[in-house]
Formats: sequence, structure tokens, C-alpha cells
Amino acid sequence: MQIGATRVLSRLLALPFLFGWASTVMSASEYRAIWLDSWNPGFLDEATCRLTFERLRQHNFNLVFVEAVKTMDAHHRSQWLPRATSLTDPNYDPLGTALRFAKTRNSKLRPLEVHAWMVALRAWKEKPFPPKDQKPQHVTHAHPEWLSKTHKGGKQDAESNHFLDPGHPEVQDFVVNVAKELVTNYPVDGLHLDYIRYPTADWGYNPAALFRFQKETGRKDVPAPSDPQWSAWRREQVTAIVRRISGEIRDIRPGIALSAATITWGGIPDGDFTKTRAYKDALQDWVGWVREGLIDINVPMDYKRANDPGQSQDFVDWVKLARATNTDRHLIVGLGAWLNPLEGTKRQAEVAERLGADGVALFSYNQAESSEREPQYVLREISGSLFQDPAPVPSPGWLNRPTTGIVAGRDPQHRGGFPVLLLDGDRRKLAETRTDANGRFYFHRVKPGTYQAQVGRASLLSKPFRLVAGKVERVTF
Repeated sequence: MQIGATRVLSRLLALPFLFGWASTVMSASEYRAIWLDSWNPGFLDEATCRLTFERLRQHNFNLVFVEAVKTMDAHHRSQWLPRATSLTDPNYDPLGTALRFAKTRNSKLRPLEVHAWMVALRAWKEKPFPPKDQKPQHVTHAHPEWLSKTHKGGKQDAESNHFLDPGHPEVQDFVVNVAKELVTNYPVDGLHLDYIRYPTADWGYNPAALFRFQKETGRKDVPAPSDPQWSAWRREQVTAIVRRISGEIRDIRPGIALSAATITWGGIPDGDFTKTRAYKDALQDWVGWVREGLIDINVPMDYKRANDPGQSQDFVDWVKLARATNTDRHLIVGLGAWLNPLEGTKRQAEVAERLGADGVALFSYNQAESSEREPQYVLREISGSLFQDPAPVPSPGWLNRPTTGIVAGRDPQHRGGFPVLLLDGDRRKLAETRTDANGRFYFHRVKPGTYQAQVGRASLLSKPFRLVAGKVERVTF
């Protein structure tokens, strides 16, 4: 950001004869990201999409979260999801077009990173539901049994959202398949998960999820929303999806980045993440995700009003917590730009920079300040005050030069919630995890070497296998 002496390290990049844009004065590497949503017309037709990316490039952004999946409808070519009803041209590919304009072949234009933004567990918003005759049929019609509900039987939240239940085995498969499709069929730089959580702790009472919980714990009651064991179990269902997506997309594209838009509701009581609403209410253990190496970029949605003293302190506290957690991964602080005048957003960006963030992301392209001004005018002022010169994105060294790998496998009996041990060559325990709803398991951040996996306590051992850095090794039994 062009905001302090610490980061105004502008330099002339070498090799201007190879890249026409490389002779431009450049700032030090940092993320200048923005969310491009599909509720608004930023990329829903080719002409608008071209204009959007021209503006973002002109105003020195370098990463765009493009909303490919909004409410289990597709803004890309999909075999799993129906086409979004807001798209009028049946031949238009929004995500593909965004990539084309971001990765222009014109050597005089800087390429922009594109991360496919996937709203992972929101099924639909408001009524009526989408048409029944879509192909493929929308999940709310094809699989109403996958929808989550509250302990009182409610099926939508205060904002009229409907949700898939992460505790349902088939939901876990479905969400992972959508993620795999995006990174297989499109050369995106990253996958960005959103709504990868429960709406609140009142949710998760899908009958299949309850059955699994009771079977795995031996309980026969219907737990209260605040029940510690029930909360921990549901929290693990969300983590299991993230863990599996992380492993699967790296098997397809080893260098792809996985990020998540994470929750920062309220403050941090006693500085303890486990007392926050993110952990207790959204049941989202993003601190654990970072420490386990499941995500490469944490994007806490630190949406606070800059002129409110209490919220300003909460903003600082969340950045500090995220930075302390992300010691060897990247941190992009999400700014609720629509809540604040531009000066307030600038102050928050300065705070994020001072506290060690790797950059910021603005929500969103269509409303980047609290006024009703059109995007082009707001973006112009943002580049004038925050992003005066272009900047490259930071390099994720752990992806470009990996020193660890991932172990993936499946219990031969497909049992869910079963313990799995990672053993060294002398059969000593190195790590432990549990299978997901479908019996799959993953170990991340594993050093190269020879290992075995053990499912359960009855010594069901895998064949010995050798793990190579940067690879996903599939365990066989």
C-alpha cells in the first residue's frame, strides 16, 4: 500500500523487453484484493466484465475473488450445478471470461490473479426456489433431504438463507466435487471458500447428521445447541470438508492456493479464540485450519465501522490474532469497505499493514465505500490514496518450493468419525486424525519419508508408502 515509509519500496522491475508492463514503477509485493460478487452486474456479461477488469488493472488491484458459486448455482460451466438464472446469454461463461480478461495476452498489460469464489454451504436465498426444470436440477429440488435445519425445525435464517448441512455424508461429497470441478476445468490461481460454516449454533439438526453424531458418540438424545460435544462434532464436520478440499485440489493442481473468508463476529473475549462467536456460534475453527496447513491464505472478514471506537478495537484485535496464527502462511485482511467512508477504509488498511498483514481485500467491487457512488469513481480514489503504483502478489514459498506433502486415504469399510494414526517406519505414532463422514482421511504438513496409516485401534494397517514433498500420496490397504 502506498501509505507509509515502510512499504513505499518502489523499484523498477528488470527485463522490460520481456514484459511491457515490467518497466512500470512497482511497489513491494502485497495483496490488493477485491470481491467481485454475482449479485451485481460486474461480470455477468462480456462487455461489463471487460470494463470491470480494465478498471481493476488501471487502479492497481492484483487479485480478484470472482464469485463462481453463489447459491448452489453456477457462474461457470458445471456438471454439478444449474446455470445461474441471472445469466441471459446461454453461451456466456462468466468465470472463463473473467480469466480471459485477467490473463490477457497483451504483454503491455499486467495479469491479475483470479481466485474462484465458492459459497460452499449456502443452498439458496429467499423464495421462491429456483425452477424445477433446470439441468442439472438445483440441489433444493434434487436433494431437499440435504438441507440443514435448526433445533426448532427452522429451515432458513434471519436473512432468508437456506443451507446444506455439513454433517450429511452426501453433502460433503457434493461440496468437494464442486470444488474439484472448478480447479480442474479453469486455470484459476486459487479457490476461495465462503460460508464454510454453520449459520449459528442453532443449526445442524439434519436427521442424517444427528444419526451420525449419535452413532459415533453412543448418545441417544437430541443435544442442545450449546452442548459441548455436539458443538465439537459439528465444528469437525466443517473442518473435514476444508481438509478434504485442500487435499483433493492439490492432487489436481499442486501449486494452487486455497483461501477462506473467515468469521470475525463481535470481539475476542479474554483474547481467547475459543470464546469467540466464530468458534462457538459459526462453529468455524479457522485458527485450527491455518495451524494444520489446510488453507494458504486466511481472509478474515474484519468488517468493522472505522469510526466506532469499540469496533475499531475489535478490528485491531482480530488482525493481531490472525497474524499471530498465520506465522508461515499469508494473511489478507478483509475490509468492510461498504460500511465506511474511504478515509475510514484507508485507516483500516494502514492498521492492517502496520500489524503485519500481507495485504487487504475490499468488499466489494460494486460498493467499495459507504456512499452510493459508482464503482469507477470510488476505485479511482482508492488507487490515488492506497494503491498509487502497481504491486505484485506475494509469493507463497510453501507452494512454490514445498518441503512437506499430504497423505490421503480411505477406511476400507468407509466408517465415519473413526480414528486414524500416521505411523513412521518403526510404527511409532506421529499424528492422529479422524475419518470424515465417508471414511476419508488426510494428513497435511507431513515431511518426506516412509509411513503407514492405521485405521482404528484394531491395527488395520495400510501398505507402507513413501511421501515426496509437494505431492499427495494415496494410501492403499
